[in-house]
Amino acid sequence: MAKKNPDGSVPFSNVLYKSENIKKLQRILNAQTKYLSITDEAQRREKLDSISEEILQYYKDIIIGTSLESIVITQTNNKFKEMSKNRNRQRMLDYDGFDGNKRKQEEIDDIDETIYNALKSSEFGKEDNIVRCELNRQEEYPEVQTQKLALWSNTVAHNIEDNSLKYATDLGVNIPIINKNEISERDKEKAEESKKRFLSRLRKSFYDYIEDDRYKFEFASTYNKLKEPNFDVSSSTDQNIINLRNLMEKNGFVNQNADKVAMRSFILCIRDQRTKEQFFKLKENFTKDVLLQIKELDGDSVLDAYFVNDYYVKDNKNRDTMRIVIGNGAEFANTIAHNDCIYMNRGWKESLKFEKADEILKRTNGSNDRSKMYTAFEEITDEYVEKGSRMAKTERDAMALLSSSSTFHLPREEMNNFTLKNGIELREGKTLSEKSLAFSGNSAVDVGFGSKSNSIAYEQLPRYRVLKNEAKYVIDRNTKLEKKNASKKGRGE
Repeated sequence: MAKKNPDGSVPFSNVLYKSENIKKLQRILNAQTKYLSITDEAQRREKLDSISEEILQYYKDIIIGTSLESIVITQTNNKFKEMSKNRNRQRMLDYDGFDGNKRKQEEIDDIDETIYNALKSSEFGKEDNIVRCELNRQEEYPEVQTQKLALWSNTVAHNIEDNSLKYATDLGVNIPIINKNEISERDKEKAEESKKRFLSRLRKSFYDYIEDDRYKFEFASTYNKLKEPNFDVSSSTDQNIINLRNLMEKNGFVNQNADKVAMRSFILCIRDQRTKEQFFKLKENFTKDVLLQIKELDGDSVLDAYFVNDYYVKDNKNRDTMRIVIGNGAEFANTIAHNDCIYMNRGWKESLKFEKADEILKRTNGSNDRSKMYTAFEEITDEYVEKGSRMAKTERDAMALLSSSSTFHLPREEMNNFTLKNGIELREGKTLSEKSLAFSGNSAVDVGFGSKSNSIAYEQLPRYRVLKNEAKYVIDRNTKLEKKNASKKGRGE
């Protein structure tokens, strides 16, 4: 019997890495990639729909009852807890008892329990928790199910990579625990940076492994040899061991290259990277499939999609990227279509730095003085933000949840080629609210508000009503600007 965690869940990696599950993953991925290239629309749709049904069952099998179910519930509830804190809610400045800048810290950190209870998921194992609701519910619209599968593929991929963090100590990397309440914000940032650097080194190691013959080794036989108690790593002439040692040394794991425990852990980390890439490819394929379905439905889809270019983030192969946002078309029209509400996070600001590089140089007369460049960039950023009406973080997040939106980071050139080849006119997000949503990366794991069935309209769910209230300012602003634009058109302007 598989060893269980304290909450009763089975370790996700124990289920995922069963040989039959890995073989099935590769077969499904190969078939999906092949079917996407079929030119006959009816035949392509039949084949891709069959893949969607198979992968949905596959996700049920590998996620429900495992630690990944627990992790997703915890992550979801933590996100909702942050949304429910007074510090993140814009209109809290007007509540009774507010006294300038003297508001007590506990008031800032207080959680509105009414909001949180309406949003949060039930705990692991419950049939109405957010994971089981999403995976067990048959979507009314096929394109929504495809969106859901793209989202879950992305979620699984990121959690597979995070699985490697438990091997960091074996590889000589200290990543502080960041989920304790007593840790400071600065220490959290340091821990997050340590995590990012460690995973970045593993990604680099993986691409060295697949692209350079000097670092290739056979996974299973090498791992099993390292488990032999009398096997001497330091004197081994086995080419697999030599290549593995060289790969570790090249990517900064030099102090551990003669340690069998470290070498075994490194192999498992490279395995996680390989599997993560497979799920990212599924995400990419499902995103392409959603765009195909929106086109096939010719205006009758419940979904809308748009993109914004990301000038800062490169993908794992150092390619330029775009952010594709997919969500409920009616809610997009209600919240972001005409809206100038803006929430600029760090990701968007960093992208803007690259997008406006020429303007920065122009304002500094080509000077390389870092202080002048920073000042020019801050001026440009302030001017950009001042074009809109500011919204709070929780308003942006509520807007994302209302529209069941998902943001997918994908290689720009590849997606442009795909849309061009298939006659897909993917529009670019222009309004400040569209860009705020794209750069938020706020991809909740549910696209149907966590209801157990479609018998209850989502507009009637307590969760929807709470989100609607939180996003009221954003919605009202969108309506006001929509009426203003219509009035201008009516006057012939």
